[in-house]
Amino acid sequence: MNLPSIQEMTNKEKELFNQIIDEQVQLMGLESERDEVTIENLLIDFFDEESETYDNFEKLLVETEIAEELLDTTYMQEDT
Repeated sequence: MNLPSIQEMTNKEKELFNQIIDEQVQLMGLESERDEVTIENLLIDFFDEESETYDNFEKLLVETEIAEELLDTTYMQEDT
């Protein structure tokens, strides 16, 4: 069974979906709000029919790796 896309969700389902995403991002213990927003957007895009990563776990992993590299690079620049 596939989960519904964001476009197919009722308002109540979207509310629950957003709560779950927020909880999962908080559990990750990310270092900054920018990191949290980045990961949150990646997770949301996985369920968004208009996103390149919609229902495509492999593409989501690639996008996550790219985001991690950018975030790591940004931290290195801030430390210097």
